Amino acid sequence: MRICEVCGSHSITVLHQQNFVLPGIEKELFYTVVSCDQCGFVYADSIAAQSFLDSFYKSAEHHLHVFGLPEGLSEMHGLCYDFIVENVPNITQAVILDIGSSMGHFLNLFKRNGITNVLGLEPSQSAKNMAKETYGIEICSSSLSEFAPNEKYSLITLSGVLEHIANLNQSIAKISELLADEGYLFLAVPDAAAFSDMPFKEPFLEFALEHINFFTKTGLNNLFSRHGFELVTHNSIFNDFYCNNLLLVLFKKSNNTCVEIVVDSDGVNSVKNYISKSKHLLSGLQLLINQLRSSQEPLIVWGAGAFATRICATTALVDTNLIGFVDQNLQIQALSLLGKTIHPPEWLKSHGKETVLVASTTYATEIKNELINKYAWQGRILLPNDNL
Repeated sequence: MRICEVCGSHSITVLHQQNFVLPGIEKELFYTVVSCDQCGFVYADSIAAQSFLDSFYKSAEHHLHVFGLPEGLSEMHGLCYDFIVENVPNITQAVILDIGSSMGHFLNLFKRNGITNVLGLEPSQSAKNMAKETYGIEICSSSLSEFAPNEKYSLITLSGVLEHIANLNQSIAKISELLADEGYLFLAVPDAAAFSDMPFKEPFLEFALEHINFFTKTGLNNLFSRHGFELVTHNSIFNDFYCNNLLLVLFKKSNNTCVEIVVDSDGVNSVKNYISKSKHLLSGLQLLINQLRSSQEPLIVWGAGAFATRICATTALVDTNLIGFVDQNLQIQALSLLGKTIHPPEWLKSHGKETVLVASTTYATEIKNELINKYAWQGRILLPNDNL
């Protein structure tokens, strides 16, 4: 059992169980989404071990964008960069560490604008190599716990990282060690307080296997104030790419620690509403897949990422006449899902009349256009939002 890392309570209320089937792993995984009865922090319990999650990030490398950064993700990086520049004094003189840096896309914004004392931290060796080749940026291929530099940093950034970390207090203590006195800490996380208000493209989008903490501004302030961090400013901004609100938060390291906890009822209510709406959306997708099970028409699923990991576990997809998956990700090609091989898109050249279910909302239109224009697809193309 995972205790609440904000207040230390063991008393929780279970809100939802999310199941997953991962490429190359036969055993079905799950976690429970729970809320702390004492402070209201929402997080995932019964999670996979942190060592497994670290291995998952390192091997899958789904965060690398070798052929260019998607426009929506680039926009998100720009919003984060602008927020930092507007709120961190003397930013041009900053010594920056970006934790979870991928291949350095975000750090390159600083470098491009003359802020060159930057370092990335990312477990993936491929990310390290690509950052050097693409941007001339240094990446240390290490986990946070093993990272031991010879200097302290005036600014540490984590964009889309903190929601993945199981041992929050241990990690925050390490971050505090790395940060210089009076230094700044920037965080960008999905805003759980806005989950129920965002446009719904995909059921349970926020409950990816690696998303195990669901933060609000209140929850973050409760957590970081205990470690001597003072909230400077924050903003919640809608991002089209992820179809959610991104919570941007800036903390400053200080000598003061606050133990007063503010109960985060807004976060709990938002996640409860999100679960209810997601269940309603999922029912439409379940109906579609039940029809495919009844028809037994040959079926190809394009997409073996986060969306697919959920629908494989929560629908009757395994009982359809499924002949294979397609995905661009080189790291999972030749693995299997539901006992079916994950193929590169070129595999489709030997097909053309089957029904294709697109297991992606972010890239659904692009995938449909590629099927029509590149492969002259004659079979049905089913987009998830057509049935949600």
